[in-house]
Amino acid sequence: MKRILVIEDEPQVRANIREILEFNDFAVVTATNGIAGIQLAKQEQPEIIICDLMMPGLDGFGVLEALRQEPKTAFIPLIFLTARSDRSDMRRGMELGADDYLTKPFEPSELLRAVTARLNKQASIIQHYSDQVVAAKNQLDHAMHHHTITDLPNWLALQKTFNHQQSQSSHPLALIALYVRDFSAIRTSLGQTFSSLLLRDIVQRIQHCCETSQITVELISHLETDLFGVLLTEPEQAHQLSQRLIAKLSQPYHINNHRISVKVLTGVAVYPAQSDSLEALVRQAESEIVQAISLDTGVQPADIATSSQSPCGLLSSSFSLFEHLKNALEENEFSIHYQPQVDLKSGQITGAEALLRWHHPELGMVSPAQFIPIAEESNLIIPIGEWVLSTVCRQLKQWQLKNFQPITIAVNLSAQQFKQPDLTDKICHFLKKNDLSPFFLDVELTESLLIRDTELTLKTLHQFKELGINIAVDDFGTGYSSLSYLQRFPFDTLKIDQCFVRNINNNSGNMAIVKAIIQMAHSLNLSTIAEGVETAEELSFLQKNNCEAIQGYLFSPPLTASSFEKMLVLASSQGA
Repeated sequence: MKRILVIEDEPQVRANIREILEFNDFAVVTATNGIAGIQLAKQEQPEIIICDLMMPGLDGFGVLEALRQEPKTAFIPLIFLTARSDRSDMRRGMELGADDYLTKPFEPSELLRAVTARLNKQASIIQHYSDQVVAAKNQLDHAMHHHTITDLPNWLALQKTFNHQQSQSSHPLALIALYVRDFSAIRTSLGQTFSSLLLRDIVQRIQHCCETSQITVELISHLETDLFGVLLTEPEQAHQLSQRLIAKLSQPYHINNHRISVKVLTGVAVYPAQSDSLEALVRQAESEIVQAISLDTGVQPADIATSSQSPCGLLSSSFSLFEHLKNALEENEFSIHYQPQVDLKSGQITGAEALLRWHHPELGMVSPAQFIPIAEESNLIIPIGEWVLSTVCRQLKQWQLKNFQPITIAVNLSAQQFKQPDLTDKICHFLKKNDLSPFFLDVELTESLLIRDTELTLKTLHQFKELGINIAVDDFGTGYSSLSYLQRFPFDTLKIDQCFVRNINNNSGNMAIVKAIIQMAHSLNLSTIAEGVETAEELSFLQKNNCEAIQGYLFSPPLTASSFEKMLVLASSQGA
């Protein structure tokens, strides 16, 4: 039964409207003045509000203006009742957001037609919105499970397919891993656009080869930039298909007036004969690729597995880099750069993300993508992470003592750090040591980290909340269960991954995904920060869709502490 709120100060008119509506199976609540009507609207959340325009005290215009400013009542249709037919009154009401007018006296049929029309329109709007949210969620789910360039299923999709096959059948599985040699060199020399076109041509050949092979292929996946996987339910056919793929992919490619050939190496692994999990299956297939590289180059497999020729990130990391990394803390080779976070309403810097940088005296700047995985595998991430926390807390306190505008600093926590049973105690130690309020420290966690041990995760996150630490989900939308855990864990902020923000105005799918993320966040009382904002068009889109904050090169790249401090000095002087 639809609820209708009637705000009318004349008792007889109010009674007549109630009688008409209740006779036609509507539930009716009434208010005798504007103030009471606003309170009832918030409490009852009616489907429609019928409001007298001319009332003592707060008139209908005041009621409508107040309702439109409240999130809970902003979109409830409102029909004005008036004894006057003044055009200026009607225009003012429409500008404030009135949906219809009824002039007193009116026939019961007029009232019912107006109510029915508003209900039908509201139902259409709700259905349209619901369809948009469903479509956006579907697009978000697709983006989570597919590679951004080739649109092939990614690692997560392969894991789901593998798990499904495990549960549905006892038949063995085979995985062909395809590695494109020297792809990074091609991308460096010929550019991102060329390498993306090359990847798409490679995918087309893989798909055509599998389709014409008469071999049952369960899934073709894009695991890393230069690594593909083909999952088969007929292991005995894997080597035959592998040879066909090598022959097909090794033929020259013609792209943008360039003729280029690539070297493709493959490895085959069988489940459960050679492995008991997908990760082990991939590693086994990669070991065959390592053997192929050793035959091709004359380098021993053990050296390849610890060198820059490693086929993908799943192989063991560089031993020499590990040796350098062990001494980096002692040699004071690490530094923290700070990328500002900007509030989109005020335009003020409200915080920054702390980013670890490593400058080696011989190797130069080493990419975090190279050394962070090594640190995590070797547990060096524990002392490095403690150094980051200590340095950030100390630096933040120094800035506070200089009376800069209040800001928060976000620190990324790794999976290894998060497993520490005394993590909360360590954070408390650094906060107390620097006489720093927990309010100014944010922690950022990746989605994949959060689902590894749900009970431990919940316990630790609630400890953070009790301290007053803000919790952000980093790279939101690229992880494993984005839509399922938001209500369970005590998050404060979602950071929208830059892959959804980049060139958003030219990508309708990303538009819908970002809108859906912002809407979901707001419905759960979470704030949003968009990462990787580089253009004015991206900024404008995020502002229009009520994203709270951004970080990215449009405003500033990551800065050294001294450069960031100069920015804070400038911001403080402008705000003074």
